[in-house]
Amino acid sequence: MSSCPHGNKDCAEEKKKEAAPSNGCSHHGGGDKDKKDPDRNFDWKGEEGEEFAHTSPTDQKGTDDDWMYVHGVTATDIVTDLLKAVEKEGEVKRREMVVLDIGCANGGVLNVFENLGVRADNLHGVDFNPAAVEENAKAHPQYKVKLVSGTDYEVDATPTVVFHSGVMCQVEPEKREDFMGKIKKLAPAFYSFVEAENIDAGEEAASGEMMGKHFSTPMPELVKKHLPDAKRVFERRIDHPEGEMKEHWVKECNVECFRLCVYKM
Repeated sequence: MSSCPHGNKDCAEEKKKEAAPSNGCSHHGGGDKDKKDPDRNFDWKGEEGEEFAHTSPTDQKGTDDDWMYVHGVTATDIVTDLLKAVEKEGEVKRREMVVLDIGCANGGVLNVFENLGVRADNLHGVDFNPAAVEENAKAHPQYKVKLVSGTDYEVDATPTVVFHSGVMCQVEPEKREDFMGKIKKLAPAFYSFVEAENIDAGEEAASGEMMGKHFSTPMPELVKKHLPDAKRVFERRIDHPEGEMKEHWVKECNVECFRLCVYKM
C-alpha cells in the first residue's frame, strides 16, 4: 500500500536524510505516534492516511524511483515479468487483459500497467484509504477505482489478473480466509503478488518506528490452503538492495526478501 511496495516518495527521501522512515508505509512509518504506541494500528482512514496519499507518487516514474530505492528493482521491471508470464501461460495479449490491483493506493502501479500496454479502461483498483482513492481519481480518472471497507465489493469485469503488493502484512490472520475467499470469488485467470517473506507477527521494530502491528506473510501456504487448484507458473525472488534499506528490512522488520509470484487459477 505504500513505498514499501506501492511507493511513497517522501518516505524514501526522508529515509535517506534521517536513516529512518518518517510517514506511513506498509511495513514502517508513522513517526512520533508509533514511538508512543508501537502496537497500535496505522490510521489509514485518518490524518496518517491523508499524509500518505498526499506524498505518494501517482505515476510510473515516481513509483519506479521508490521501488528502486526500497527494493533495488523498479515496479516496471516486476510488472514486465508478470505480464510476460500471463501472456505466455494464458495466451492473451496484455492489451486485452483486465487487471485488478488490491490496495491500489494512488495508482502508481496501475500507471505502470497502463504504460506497459494494458488499456486504461481495463484497469481496476480497490483501497480503503479515502484520500488515496481521491488522489488516484484525480490523476487517473480513466481507471475504475473504488473505495472499499473490506471484501464486500464487486468488479464490473472478470479480472485476467488480480494483483497486490505489500498488502498481506496488513491483513489480520483471522481475516485472511475472507481475503483469500474474495480472490477465489473474483475468479481471475491469474493471481499475482509481491509480498514479504519472514515478517514476525506483531513484533515491534528495533527502532520503535514501525507502523504498528504487522503480520507474517506465509503466502505459499495461504495459496495452497485457500486456492488449492492454483498452479504457480512464475516466481522471482527480490533481494534487498545493499545498504540502509537492507539493514532496515532484515534487522527492523525481519524480512528476508520479497517475492513476485504468478499463479494460474
